[in-house]
Amino acid sequence: MVRLYIAVSLLMLALRAQPAGIGDGSILKPLSVCMLLQGLETYNGRIVVVRGLVRSTSEGAWLIGEQCNPLITKGFVWPSAIALVSPGNPDALHEADFQPDSNAIAKVMEKVKNMAPDPLKDRIILTYVGLFETRERLDGYIGKDANDKPRGIGFGHLNAAPAQIQVKNASDPYVDRGTKPKHE
Repeated sequence: MVRLYIAVSLLMLALRAQPAGIGDGSILKPLSVCMLLQGLETYNGRIVVVRGLVRSTSEGAWLIGEQCNPLITKGFVWPSAIALVSPGNPDALHEADFQPDSNAIAKVMEKVKNMAPDPLKDRIILTYVGLFETRERLDGYIGKDANDKPRGIGFGHLNAAPAQIQVKNASDPYVDRGTKPKHE
């Protein structure tokens, strides 16, 4: 019984020392975009597993959180978004000690393509593994727009997102059919 207690205790310590969302190789429940945005300091600089709604344009890609508690800095309400970037991106705050798994990512994107989502009606949901990054003090990254209103200086296109993930891998594609709100 004592050996079992010691073994379980050591396992718990080992798992606690692992990066967020990564354990002993077992499948863990991914974090949501909202959870990451509410725990910016906790996850900054850590490897995370996150699942969310993907939005992309020719300018970039983001994971979008739905019904998140607002993240407000100096009166500016940040969008519930996390920019998706490649390791070594010029805006990286931390050095990634990995390369993206390009083959796995390509297979996932091929699966999404084969699911034939309707861009006007459907939503694409994916799981990503990567290095989560944000600024240590977002309040130091609020500027003013041309109308003298607060504007965030974050990540991704137009520096709009309060955080980014240097992507290592993508998995588990799902197409949510016919659920895209008309305003998107």
